[in-house]
Formats: sequence, structure tokens, C-alpha cells
Amino acid sequence: MPVFTIICRLGEPNIILTESMPKTTVNDQWSVWRKKGKKLFSNMSPSMDITGVLKSDEGLYFLYTIENGICYMTLCEKDYPRQLAVGYIDEIKNEFDIQHGQDIKLANRQYFFQNFGMLFTFI
Repeated sequence: MPVFTIICRLGEPNIILTESMPKTTVNDQWSVWRKKGKKLFSNMSPSMDITGVLKSDEGLYFLYTIENGICYMTLCEKDYPRQLAVGYIDEIKNEFDIQHGQDIKLANRQYFFQNFGMLFTFI
């Protein structure tokens, strides 16, 4: 299952727009993974592959997709099927675009759309 999700606008600089809280407490190293996810964002650019999977040594994996300069990334447990992870990211992407697509250029600080983070628990 997805453990947590981060949405970031790619550009100069990359800005984290919102993130979820972990969906499970099984992984006690959530803060370590959160830092790894943020570090990945800092190295991303709009010219990267549109969709990708980044595996870890611990068996978890990051799945990301980039659309219109926005990167949607989720950390999933190793046994969570990738097709379900892709469907989850697509739902997040569609809902975020519906709610905030027109306002993305207004985001001028980290966590500008943090209120969207509440929706992660319902998707």
C-alpha cells in the first residue's frame, strides 16, 4: 500500500506543494523515507522521464509521474502491486488538478496547498 505521497512543482526552485502523513505505522523509519523523497524532488527536473520507479535497498519503492511541471510521488511497500500504485497516483493527480490546477502558478512557498493533504486519507 502507499505509505505517503508528495506533490511538488518542478522548476527553479522545486517547491513541495503538499504531502500526506504516512498511511501505515508499520514502517518506523517514515521520517527517513520522507527525507529521501524530498531529496529525490530536489534533484528532479521537468525534463525527466514522465513516469518512473525508484527502488530502494529496503524493498520499498517510489513511484512518480510528472505532468505539466508537477511531480506526484508516492512511497509504496514492496508487495503493493505497481498497477494499483499507478492508479492511486492517477487519482491523486486528477483530484489535485481539479482542485488546484488553475492556482499552481500562484504557489510561492512550500506547502502552499497543504489543505489538499487531508484528501490523501480518502483516496
